[in-house]
Amino acid sequence: MSGRTEVQVRPGVEGDLEALTDLYNHYVRETPITFDTEPFTPEERRPWLLSHPEDGPHRLRVATDAGSREILGYATSGPYRAKPAYGTSVETTVYVAP
Repeated sequence: MSGRTEVQVRPGVEGDLEALTDLYNHYVRETPITFDTEPFTPEERRPWLLSHPEDGPHRLRVATDAGSREILGYATSGPYRAKPAYGTSVETTVYVAP
């Protein structure tokens, strides 16, 4: 299995905040896909992280290299729309390290 990475998927935690912010900011700076125009600080992204508790209705999952713990990407789910009829619908987002 030379050259292959074993991937571990787990809930995102506070200790991931800086790496997750760096990953997101790559897409803010280099692409139009986030619709954000200025990079974030980890402190500015903390409310986003906290809105995805491990046992909440919307989740954050982080993929890491099992050997190094380097973050390879992440996926989130979140509310699709605020209207009650959308209560069971979710929006999903995936970001992968460049």
